[in-house]
Order: sequence, then C-alpha cells, then structure tokens
Amino acid sequence: MTKVYIETYGCTLNQADSEIIVGILLKHGYEITLSIEDADVIIVNTCTVKLPTEDKMISRLEKLSQVFDPRRIIVAGCLPQAERFIVEDRFPEMSMMGPYAIHKVHEVVEKVLKGERVVYLPKDNRTVKACMPKVRRNPIVEIIPISAGCIGNCTYCIVKFARGKLFSYPPEKIFEHARKAVEEGVKELWLTSQDTGIYGWDRGYTLPQLIKKLTRIPGDFFMRIGMMTPNSAMKMLDDLLDAYRSRKVFKFIHLPLQSGNDRVLSLMNRRYTVEDFIKLIERIREKFPRMNIMTDIIVGFPTETFEEFMDTVKLMKELKLDSINVSRYWPRPGTEASKLKRHSWGETKRRSRIMTKIGIEISLERNLSWKGWVGNVIVDEFGKHGTWMGRNYAYKQFVIPSNEYLFGSVVKVRAVGALPTAIIAKKIKVVKPPIKKELVERAPIFSMQYVS
Repeated sequence: MTKVYIETYGCTLNQADSEIIVGILLKHGYEITLSIEDADVIIVNTCTVKLPTEDKMISRLEKLSQVFDPRRIIVAGCLPQAERFIVEDRFPEMSMMGPYAIHKVHEVVEKVLKGERVVYLPKDNRTVKACMPKVRRNPIVEIIPISAGCIGNCTYCIVKFARGKLFSYPPEKIFEHARKAVEEGVKELWLTSQDTGIYGWDRGYTLPQLIKKLTRIPGDFFMRIGMMTPNSAMKMLDDLLDAYRSRKVFKFIHLPLQSGNDRVLSLMNRRYTVEDFIKLIERIREKFPRMNIMTDIIVGFPTETFEEFMDTVKLMKELKLDSINVSRYWPRPGTEASKLKRHSWGETKRRSRIMTKIGIEISLERNLSWKGWVGNVIVDEFGKHGTWMGRNYAYKQFVIPSNEYLFGSVVKVRAVGALPTAIIAKKIKVVKPPIKKELVERAPIFSMQYVS
C-alpha cells in the first residue's frame, strides 16, 4: 500500500485542509505514515503569512530534499499559491498543489508516483469543503471551514493572493457537516475562515444566522467562533451578541486590532478607528463581562513612529484584553506596505519585546481573576507531566493535574492559580466520562505531523 507522510503548518484553515487531505487519501486506499523513511510521497501543507514563516518553509523543504527524492514531494497550501515562482526557482523538481486543489489530492499523488511533476494551483475557490471526507486531528474537535477568501484589502497581507475573494459555503452543508460531527461524539465545533464575520455576505446570509442554526443541533457541544475583523463584527453586533447568548457558544471572540493608532490603521487599510474598537469592546463586555477577548497586534509597521506604537501600548493597558498575539511587521511581496520605508530589524524586535511583555502581564492578570471560580471544563488535550488541558465556557484554558485518564470528559474544577497561558485548577469530580482510550489510540489523525 502506498504510504504518504504529511506535515502541516499554519492556521486552523490549513489544519482543516490537512484533515481533508488525509480523509480523501484514506478513502482512495492510501496509508498515512509518521515516518519519512517509510513514505512513498511527502506532502508539506505550507503557510506564508509572514517572512519568517516563509523562510521556515523553504528551510524545511531544503532539508526534506536532502533525505527524500524531491520528485516525490508535493508542496501544498498557501506558499505555492501565493508565491509559485519561489517554489519553482528553489525546488524545480517538486510538485505544487494549492488550497483549492485538495479535493484532487489522490489524483496529484497518483501522477507524482508515475513520475509526473504536477502544478495544480486553481484560483477558483468555490470548492465547498464542508462535508468532504476528513479525519480529525483531535477526536473531539471538529474544524469546520465556513467560507473561503475575504473582502478586505489590508496593505500588509499576502494571504489574499492565496485564498482569493469571499465565497461562503451553503449553510445547509455546514449544518450537515456539524450535525454529523456531533453525532460522532465531537464536543467542540470550531468555525473557521479568514474572516468569520463576513460569512454569508455574498449569499444574503449572516454569521449570527449560521450560529443560531447550528445551536439547534441536538447534543452536548460547544462552538468556537473564529477570527473576525472588528468592522465586520460592528456591522452585525446586536445580532452577534444575541447569537452568543446560547450556552452552546464559547464566550470567546478573536478581534484583531493590529494598531492602536488611527494613522497606522489607515495605512494598513483597516476599516475602523481606535474609537470604533473601544466601543466594540465596551458593548461586548456590557453583555458578557467574562468574554474571553483575543486580539492581534503588528508592531513596527512602516513609518509607525515610537509615539504611535506607544498609543497601542497604552490602549492595551487600558482595555486589558485576555490575550495578545504580537507579530513584528515583515514585508510581503506584492503588497502595498512593502513599498513603504521600513524600520530596522532591531527596532521592530525592540517593540515586539515591549508589547509581548505587556501582553504576558495582562494575560496573567486576567487569568488570576478567575481564581476561586468553580465550574465545568471540557478536557480536550493531553497535558505534560501528569496534567490534562481543558476549556471552560469562556474557552479559557485550564491545566488539571491528575493521574486519572480524563480525555474527552467534563470535569468540575476549582481554579486555584494561574499562568499567563492557562488557569491552574483542582479536579473536584468527573461530571461526564472520558471517551474510550482505544478511540484515541486508533485515530488515524495521529499519523500526521503538525509542526508549529
């Protein structure tokens, strides 16, 4: 039987794509292997969101080509779709497959095995990925892509070149996908896309409508709503907050601010102001005081002065959001921002250190505010050193020390401490039993390599 080795990098969309790739390959009689030495073909599902990520992809491909026949390596994902000529220049013998070609992965593998070099990079993103064959990386977590592409034109973003314009998947397909997953024992549904907030705008439909539709699925599960731009959230805020009232929706929202200065936001072509963002956070917290709010910040954007950077620092200290993903600005080819005068590498690193330190301090403070809380946690990850990882209703991460097997269980806990990344809890009792060990051990998804 032909064996395929897979590595996956990047966002939850890429993870979902790899789960589909595995599902399709298994359906067509291929075997997934953990071992490069045992593999007949290698697929590397790449990311290209930042320059360091691109460099990491190239470095990894170079290392693989030294130990494996490059003619049997398929470069998949965003790197070949957005920067085809880099792959062709550096790795002329490798095949390429874009994110909207994964439904044909078995055909690509078949041709590669016959000695053909395949370049399959369709720009048409109207392939509906909901309900495709797939195998879960985590047996109790279902990643559900709800759309492809976006409608934004951020001046720093290269992902738009890989993922294209907005195409929302039919709500009926998403509903069927989710219903089937819940019937199979899934405890968490992760709705994902480049911008979940614009879901349905091309169909006369909305994200709140989709959320409410999915909450009608019978069963005991939670939904995590993926990243949405602040301007898309503002346009439907009343309906969105109403949809969040369901106990089946994690009280978690990811709103990337990117900068706390209006001039910089304008240069980024973000379609909101700092005041808009502040009002958005106030409205959310007014309705859900414990809402777990995540944001993203880009530091060292071209022409950003230190004073403008400090505007962002000040805003983060005032808003005290639960977690801040800090990224240094890196120029991406073909983007408007890449034409602007850039800061030195040392300056962007300095700003990153400042913002990261503040983010860690705020995250610790927010997590400590949960100390003494008693409630239920879904155990959805294996921890280290005799611990388990889980999430409460606000999608806060908990660390639970226990020698008892708990994966997939619902555990009542008491929060007794905190780290910047998690809340430390003491197990009180198991409310709902874990899933059977053999279901985890047999899951084919653990034959895939996910590299961060």
